[in-house]
Amino acid sequence: MDGSIVELRTKSDVEKHKSRVEKILSLGDILVPFGEFVSNNHVLLPAAFTEEWWIQEVEHAIKEGRRCSVPLDAYFENIYTKPSLEDAFKISKELDVPLHPYYNFFWHDITKDELEQLVNWFSTGSYDGKTLRLAMANEKRILEKLCTPCEVDGKEVVLKGKSLAAYICTGKPSPNNVDEILSKIRKASSVLEALKILSGIKIMPKGPTRLGAKMGRPEKAERRLMVGRPQILFPCGQQGGKTRNIMQAYKTGYVRAEFPI
Repeated sequence: MDGSIVELRTKSDVEKHKSRVEKILSLGDILVPFGEFVSNNHVLLPAAFTEEWWIQEVEHAIKEGRRCSVPLDAYFENIYTKPSLEDAFKISKELDVPLHPYYNFFWHDITKDELEQLVNWFSTGSYDGKTLRLAMANEKRILEKLCTPCEVDGKEVVLKGKSLAAYICTGKPSPNNVDEILSKIRKASSVLEALKILSGIKIMPKGPTRLGAKMGRPEKAERRLMVGRPQILFPCGQQGGKTRNIMQAYKTGYVRAEFPI
């Protein structure tokens, strides 16, 4: 209820914070199998950039002969291993692969104007290498659109841990370099291109396709009956009409249907 943006990943996280939830910003990811598109005759939609995709980019880079100073065995053994913030950016720069999904946000959901506002706000903060402290401002709503976790401490917004990826991706704005950063943003054709220029690494769309869903209550569903209540026990063919009425077929005088022998 204090305005903090919290990422809930486990059941214990939900139990801890459920009484304090004011608004849900994102319900997370859902996997839609390829077969669903085939059976519904629907074109494939752009997929989110996930750990499975990222590790294949890393593997491809290694096969091409690129070298990385960060040990990568742990990520091949368990693709859901999360690199540290420093290692994530180092891997991306040395192997020329996109930033790890864990440190990615919904950058494609904001406009270039909002990115400029965010950079201006970041430039007013106090950064000590581990945390970025910012005065509370309207720009916090941009963090909500990005789904970037943050803590609200009185009249300050605090970014730390994975949230600092947002600060690093925008070029670590400060009063000394903010004008140069804003100039680069204005020359870029999109937010993602601007971030690539500012951070020196590729940022992939986190969730390019959104899926709306609602939950029903099957136990409250009423029994649905067709008008006329068709019967299927006795084959009447078309002579019984759409409800397969036996008396109507009798009046016709004959029945044309398939019977097992």
